[in-house]
Amino acid sequence: MSTDEQNPVRAQNEAVVHRFVDAMNRGDWEREFADCREDFKLIVMFSDGPHESTLAEAKHYDGGLSAPAFEGQILRLKLHQLFHADDNHVITWLTSNGRFKTGVDYRNTYVQIWKILEGKVVSLTLYVDIDAAVLYRGEVEKYWKSQGSVPTGIG
Repeated sequence: MSTDEQNPVRAQNEAVVHRFVDAMNRGDWEREFADCREDFKLIVMFSDGPHESTLAEAKHYDGGLSAPAFEGQILRLKLHQLFHADDNHVITWLTSNGRFKTGVDYRNTYVQIWKILEGKVVSLTLYVDIDAAVLYRGEVEKYWKSQGSVPTGIG
């Protein structure tokens, strides 16, 4: 048994990460964010600096804006590695793939830093392939324009 398996806080944090990833793979937006605190922050690191979203904004974008633009479900995430930096921080390496309804394939690589306190995600910081992230936002916007409107939160 590893040290992390013997540490109940780290085991709980690892379970939180797995539930989040599994829920996203199922397209279960409520479950995806169920282990997040109300003051949760999603921080995506772009070349022009961090872009921060609240819990409500993250839920709206993943389930309300992005999901309809994809064939089938939004993305398939694959968790390659998970490290415990300490009892409150988990670092993950993931890849994703999906296909937009426009026919464009999407792939990205993520390094994520999770801050988890008492079993609740306080923040999730994503380091992504910037070019792929720009493509993602552009394809989501293109989908909504093809539907005749661009909802709040796009662009």
